[in-house]
Amino acid sequence: MESKFSLHDPTPESICGFMKTFPGADLSPWYFSRVLILHWLDLAFRKMGRRKFDDVCVVSGSENELELALFEYGKLELFSFVGGGFNLDDDWTHAGHEASTRKASFDFVLCNQVLEHLSNPRTAMRNLRHLAKPGGLIFISIPVLNRIHGDPDFYSSGYHPRLLEKIAAELGLEV
Repeated sequence: MESKFSLHDPTPESICGFMKTFPGADLSPWYFSRVLILHWLDLAFRKMGRRKFDDVCVVSGSENELELALFEYGKLELFSFVGGGFNLDDDWTHAGHEASTRKASFDFVLCNQVLEHLSNPRTAMRNLRHLAKPGGLIFISIPVLNRIHGDPDFYSSGYHPRLLEKIAAELGLEV
């Protein structure tokens, strides 16, 4: 297992430099935590030496997700939570669900700021794993602490990283 990034890895100088060179957007209006998450993802891509993915899936987001500016991709698919039939609280692995046919289809699965709106993070993470190809990457970003928003579908003001790591380990995912 590779070493994890910690809160101390990015320096203020590296964050400011990252903000100045971010492709495609001015990051100054964004919350610091959002900028830090983007910076961590950029550092992870640098560490992996990988910035190109063939098949990318955004679960409950749009083609305007800031993370998408950090890498190149071929095909992009959107799985919409609201009105799109892709509720992450549902089991996507059973034969009757639309996503069951998408097993192991994506090199990169992005799920940004969604888990706090779900009642079952284990099922959600199992669904994301269902979509990822072997060796594919799943990027989940959630607030550690947050105000209530998106009611009535708001269930957590944040999850501790240890809980998410525990769930990932239970599902056989490498963090």
